[in-house]
Amino acid sequence: MVNQPWEVIAGARRSQGLTQLQACSGICSQTVYSLFEQGVLMPSDSEIEQICLRVGVQDVEGLTQLCSLHRERLSQKVALWRAFVHQDAHGVGRLLANLTDDALLVDALCYQTWFFTVAPEVAYSFTQPPAVGSLAELHSLVVTARNYLPKGMLGRGDIRLLVVLAVIEADLAATRGRHTAAAYWRDRAQELRLQVPRYWV
Repeated sequence: MVNQPWEVIAGARRSQGLTQLQACSGICSQTVYSLFEQGVLMPSDSEIEQICLRVGVQDVEGLTQLCSLHRERLSQKVALWRAFVHQDAHGVGRLLANLTDDALLVDALCYQTWFFTVAPEVAYSFTQPPAVGSLAELHSLVVTARNYLPKGMLGRGDIRLLVVLAVIEADLAATRGRHTAAAYWRDRAQELRLQVPRYWV
């Protein structure tokens, strides 16, 4: 398995005997650096270059380019989340139509499922129906996905995607006349939404 760029930098930092604070002092905050080492937040290219030089990474240019790719992916995840939060089905549709990165497949499946639940007539003009068998299968994919998650969410899944799934469950229960279940899932979605870290909002 290929190490992610933040893992390479974290390994170099540890091999130099540096703390996170020593690695990022004068470059970025320790909070940003800690989130970077978890693959959740990407500092700017110039900050990445400075950190690489400080911790003794050899391929500064290559790692900076990889971090730039990951920054774009994280940006797409945030954009999808924001469109969803604002119930902007067209915005979600436009973002899904432009999403071609397999690294964000689980995100795409969750938002596609939501899109086809709330606005199926509009969804077909943007994307294909999600290729997933059931919400249980989708939940399992979310829980096992490990990309771009802070350590505290590993094994639980991306909180944002869990909110999306809870909203889908609530919408489906409401359309079937199962009002108690719909209320439960709406409450669950709200409860999960409060756990979404501020740096993702």
